[in-house]
Amino acid sequence: MKRVAWVILLLVLVACRKPSPEINKGRFTQLFEEADTVLLVSHEPTAGVVIFDEQTGKESPPEPIVVNNRLNEKIVKESFQVRGAKVTQLGMLLERPSMESNIIMGKCFIPHQSSILVKNQQ
Repeated sequence: MKRVAWVILLLVLVACRKPSPEINKGRFTQLFEEADTVLLVSHEPTAGVVIFDEQTGKESPPEPIVVNNRLNEKIVKESFQVRGAKVTQLGMLLERPSMESNIIMGKCFIPHQSSILVKNQQ
């Protein structure tokens, strides 16, 4: 009985241990760590919506998030710079597979949030 308890305790400890941040660094983590600046941005829709030009009455493309290497203040509502260890954590979070066994696709893609990576002022 003691042996079974020790095996169960060992399995629980192994399952609950934190993975080393140096392990399992994938493409997102590398991109985020190599960037000079990482921004999380909340903005007006940039796809999935139809915008009509009031002057011409014709359909026009949505505004871009970045214009001339600067955030487009016309559509950006809020931005936050990610720093330090949080950059690695964000990359690893984006790489983590979904643990949901049943993912339902809504067939709706109207982006309102973005991650912007800046490297060499671009």
